[in-house]
Amino acid sequence: IVDLFYAARWLEKEMGWSSDQIGVYGRSHGGYATMRAMTFDPATNGRNENYDFGFGLGDAGFSDIKAFYDATNIPDWVVLESGDPNNADDLAKMRDRSPVNHVARLRAPIFLLHGENDWRVPVEGSRAFASEAKKLGKAITYREVPGQGHSVKGVDRVAENFQARFD
Repeated sequence: IVDLFYAARWLEKEMGWSSDQIGVYGRSHGGYATMRAMTFDPATNGRNENYDFGFGLGDAGFSDIKAFYDATNIPDWVVLESGDPNNADDLAKMRDRSPVNHVARLRAPIFLLHGENDWRVPVEGSRAFASEAKKLGKAITYREVPGQGHSVKGVDRVAENFQARFD
């Protein structure tokens, strides 16, 4: 996540862009990274790092690592990346690293897209993040695509979703 901050700072310096012109985008694990980058606690690992992205676009991301572990068909990957939720220290770290627990830090608009039938990254994570953001009055657009899974299929649907992002 910190690498995203450094890349954004590089764009500011080299391209002369302001932070409101720089966004973060990702899908699947990158969708998580988008939510994480936009809700990042600067105190994480004592680094005092953060970046005020102007916007975020996240597709098919998970917002709660433990809930993702419980529902995904790749729990072994979650353990590899985040630790074992049966270990109290690892579970605490998972909760701390879960964007849904830090939505209050969201300062810029975010667009989330998720297929309603996603079996890899269950849609409940995006729903939970969107619900919490709306409850807190944050600028969020949530688009759930009926009948679609981890990626959106079909030229018309893909075009509709790109248009929704641009809008």
